[in-house]
Amino acid sequence: MKPIFYEIRRTLTSKFVILMIIAIVGLSSLLAYDSAAGFGSGSGAASAPSVMGGYYISDGNLSIVTYAYNEHGDPYSGLGINMTYMNDQESLSSSSQGFANFTFPYNVNFTTASFSYSYSIYGLREHSSPGEIGISPIQSYSGYVIGSYPAYRMITSPSNSSNLGFLVMYVGNNGSTAPQTSIYLAPNPNATSFMTNSQVFQNRTVSYDNISGFTVKSFIPSLSVSQYNESFSLALQLNGKYLQLSKAGSLSLGRLSLYTPMTQDTLQGLLLGGIGSILGLLIPILGVFAGYLTYGKDKTTGVLESVLKRPVTRGGLITSRYLANSVSIIGSIVLSMVIGELIINHYFHMYPTAYFTLFYIWTYVVEGLSFLGLVYMFSRLVKSQGALLGITITLFIVMGLFWSVISAVTQLALGIGASSPSYLPLTIAFDFASPSGYSTLVSFYFTNKIGTLTSISANPAAYGVGEFALVLTGILWMAVPFAVAFYLARRTD
Repeated sequence: MKPIFYEIRRTLTSKFVILMIIAIVGLSSLLAYDSAAGFGSGSGAASAPSVMGGYYISDGNLSIVTYAYNEHGDPYSGLGINMTYMNDQESLSSSSQGFANFTFPYNVNFTTASFSYSYSIYGLREHSSPGEIGISPIQSYSGYVIGSYPAYRMITSPSNSSNLGFLVMYVGNNGSTAPQTSIYLAPNPNATSFMTNSQVFQNRTVSYDNISGFTVKSFIPSLSVSQYNESFSLALQLNGKYLQLSKAGSLSLGRLSLYTPMTQDTLQGLLLGGIGSILGLLIPILGVFAGYLTYGKDKTTGVLESVLKRPVTRGGLITSRYLANSVSIIGSIVLSMVIGELIINHYFHMYPTAYFTLFYIWTYVVEGLSFLGLVYMFSRLVKSQGALLGITITLFIVMGLFWSVISAVTQLALGIGASSPSYLPLTIAFDFASPSGYSTLVSFYFTNKIGTLTSISANPAAYGVGEFALVLTGILWMAVPFAVAFYLARRTD
């Protein structure tokens, strides 16, 4: 068996290399899944409960019906609600169905009732801001109340919090439930009045329901991808007539999705900040300690001398082991990238461009082989195993793990803040000076954002960060340390 194939098999069957490849591929796949599955699914409502309410007037009494609900529109039981009307106050807790009914003597001169409530969240007692329920002096019941108006409280889908919806509440005469009503939801048309242009509104309807007999009902419509960025309006039709929800005859709800369509720029940012974060940590570990365990340790303990009794030169031995280590590094990077892109394509039905993919793989190959080469180089310069191990650990901690921290501390010590003209040039200089800063430079090249203390938008070309400079820097970082190690090994042949 040729030395190179023997060394590749020896490296790839090493327990350390196997564990590192599993960690790199596994964690990068997990981050790809987390980034893809969580993208654009931020909640449109806080976890705190909300309250909406209506009223009816009967036999000289004002009855106020409140409904307490969570971010999905489901009943919130046990919510302590304090209701004030005129000089009277009543405190009740919401039932298991979310309702609490308050009764006061009615006075035509008082057209609002105020309320507040308290609740526990993460073990802390919180108190709401005051809310109001309007009471019309010419209408004996509130009829329809939209949960998102006037407080504009949206609800979210339990299965995907990027999908927004709204609640419709009806309190009729003597507390009766809703009569048969048509509920229309449509993208905002150009018509200024849906009362007089009802056909225009109905022709654009996305969601339609003909319902009756409810007090509270939630609506979270299913939207197509093309409708994620559209604004919607709501209209209610009762007995063939549109109810007056606003001056235009309908209520503008705004967007009903928090989802942001994926673009190549956004996708690149997800990969650089997601999978890239774990590769930037684990690839240097693999490069540094694979170099130490498979070459440096043998060199400093004398094991290498017994290997050299076989028909192989020192130059051939260092080359074959370096190439074997390189195969493990490149293989783990390519495998993690392939799996990550498959996961992302599953969610977004798109892949990053071939140019970005190749540059992305190149970036972490540069980092891994640079640290690998540095260990090989120092293994030729020191005599003891302890000294080499100390240098190996120091390389990872200083130039890998804490390089960005060292950059930030240095700038703070020099009194250079993010607003200083020297901040970006010094930050970029630090990134050029260590293999671990290389991925930051590539991220700057693709996203136009960089910064150790804070993220700053800038033109990469203005600071010499372009394709040619990055490729040349990568070649030098990979070639120079190993070239020195190879020269020193050959010199002792």
